[in-house]
Amino acid sequence: WPETASRYAAMVTMIDRQLGELLTLLKQLGIAENTLVMFSSDNGTTHLEKEVDYEFFESVGPLRGLKGSLYEGGIRVPFIVRWPGVIKPGSVSDALIQNIDYAPTFLDAAGLPIPGDTQGESLLPFMEGRSPSNWRESVYYHYYEFPGWHDVRRHYGVRTDRHKLIHYYDIGEWELFDLQADPDELKSVHDDPKYADVRKELEVELARLRKECGA
Repeated sequence: WPETASRYAAMVTMIDRQLGELLTLLKQLGIAENTLVMFSSDNGTTHLEKEVDYEFFESVGPLRGLKGSLYEGGIRVPFIVRWPGVIKPGSVSDALIQNIDYAPTFLDAAGLPIPGDTQGESLLPFMEGRSPSNWRESVYYHYYEFPGWHDVRRHYGVRTDRHKLIHYYDIGEWELFDLQADPDELKSVHDDPKYADVRKELEVELARLRKECGA
């Protein structure tokens, strides 16, 4: 475990240093005030999955689920944006965004047209302090690499601002989580009668998203 923690700390330190050098260079070039900087990653927990000490990482938030998983530990990623004069410092949004939104955002910020066949949406309205009334209310996820390195069963599902429905279709299993009541996703309420209506709504939404994505 000490070796895992030290490698994790070293990687975080390296990223912090490199980002600092980038921001310093932008300032030296005189373009910092007119440059959009977006910091993110491609997925949730990724490093040394087999060696992770859960008690250590639980201190920084929910971790259940690693790379390839629809649990919060697998799909929540850092997303920090800096754009002086456009984004209000310290502002936060809880909108459901995805990495498919990055390209449309860059094009929109540069004043270029967004191709009609692009799946994502521009995040520029949120950066300007606006909240589009027609923004997505759910996101679709599908993982199919099994057997594979991450040893995660094939599954697909839908996540809204509060609930998450997951279907492990190879083994016929379902899970439903109430992220407000159970943020660590420790107990599935899929078979709980109190969530029958929620389950039906999510099943309909999941079918709609799968059709929309051509899954």
